[in-house]
Amino acid sequence: MNISIKDNAPAEVKFFFQTIPLYEISPDGSMSMKIDPITHFANFIDAKTAWDNILKDLSGCRTIANIVDKVATYAQNGSAFHSALLFKLNRLIKDSNQKEDLVKAADAEAMLTKIETVVTCDINNYVTAKISKDPETGFIKHELVDNTVDVKAATYPKVWSQALFTNAGLFKYDKEGRVIAEEGSKKALDTVIKNFNSVITAFRNNKGMLKIADRSIDLHEISN
Repeated sequence: MNISIKDNAPAEVKFFFQTIPLYEISPDGSMSMKIDPITHFANFIDAKTAWDNILKDLSGCRTIANIVDKVATYAQNGSAFHSALLFKLNRLIKDSNQKEDLVKAADAEAMLTKIETVVTCDINNYVTAKISKDPETGFIKHELVDNTVDVKAATYPKVWSQALFTNAGLFKYDKEGRVIAEEGSKKALDTVIKNFNSVITAFRNNKGMLKIADRSIDLHEISN
């Protein structure tokens, strides 16, 4: 059975890839965004062309870092399409690393994860062999089960731990390579714990709806 990566991609990933701006290359080699003379908005790459390029050129990438590096290589070689895509990816990465708006950072990080999942879903397939005995016939049954989701889920704690270490402002390395606490780390850790407890409460009491000021965020969408 063939499964269409494009058709099964989340709506927000489809929108991301289908709104890659169309870049023009001037005689001097510089690139600029092509603006529609009537609407005065940016023109976008044809959706089918964008998807074909992404699935063809990024085949074999296994992480978001691989994806960005490969796109950057194409961009450095003068590809207008990949330059536009790199601009969008870098903006997401910048948003995911900023600390002024944690909700915006979480949204960007979730989007990067979804892009990674879509681009790598054709290669990151993990299979578990299950062996069982039929109680009625006594025959041994062999079954191959796709447990890609379970394998990826098992990696999330490691990814989150690394993100906590590098981005939460809790720890750092000193000149001798030892891990030491950042100044104000206790306050930062209290904030992390408070936010974590808010997420738990959202799932236990509010059906996954997290309330922040006057906003309500559906955590199911972020986790998909």
